[in-house]
Amino acid sequence: MYFESEGSGNTQSAVDFALKTADERGIRNVVIATSTGATARLFWHRTDLNIVAVTHVYGYPTPGENELSPETRSDLVARGIKVLTAAHALSGVERGLSKKFTGVAISLVGETFGVAMPAWRANRALVALAIR
Repeated sequence: MYFESEGSGNTQSAVDFALKTADERGIRNVVIATSTGATARLFWHRTDLNIVAVTHVYGYPTPGENELSPETRSDLVARGIKVLTAAHALSGVERGLSKKFTGVAISLVGETFGVAMPAWRANRALVALAIR
């Protein structure tokens, strides 16, 4: 699924597409990107799925803080949604190579180490990814 532009206006369509695809393919594990928890809330009703919501790291964009409030994190967990907040292990390497070699390094790092770069890094319009 592709969108003409990025933004939160695409979120519901992306969620609907991910859930439809999961149902059609028998996928029970769904990983989603969420900053504030708004996207994750759109999955609350799907208690039949194993949902993992991945947030931004602490300190982004404000040092010492996380965009996902403790209350929202608790609400998500109470509804069975697992929440993962972690640093991107190769972000420093990626950033350094990207600056030195003008952007080429982003895919180079992912390809070299076999790391799946999060979809939202390449295209923020894609906010949900269903996996087996």
